[in-house]
This record gives sequence, C-alpha cells and structure tokens, in this order.
Amino acid sequence: MEKTIVNSIDEYISGCPESIQPILQQLCNTIRAAVPDAKEMIGKSGRFCRLS
Repeated sequence: MEKTIVNSIDEYISGCPESIQPILQQLCNTIRAAVPDAKEMIGKSGRFCRLS
C-alpha cells in the first residue's frame, strides 16, 4: 500500500473512506470543543493534538 503525505487534518480526513469521514470530522469537532487551545499536528505515526 502506498503512503500519501498529507499537510492538514482536513486533507487526511478527505483521504479516508467516505463512510467514515463524518465520524472523523465529528471526532475532530469534539476534540476542538473540549481542548480549544490544543495545536493539531500530523506526524509519521498519524494525527494528534498537542497542548502547548
């Protein structure tokens, strides 16, 4: 399987199967609401949030 480089969370979600995109978007919205000061990041191991 070929790995694709993504530069944003939205780009990552848009590359996922359409059936799970709404779930991932809802998860992102929930995290953003719960931890508004977290910085979203994408790394080699996947996406994550970091509190500064």
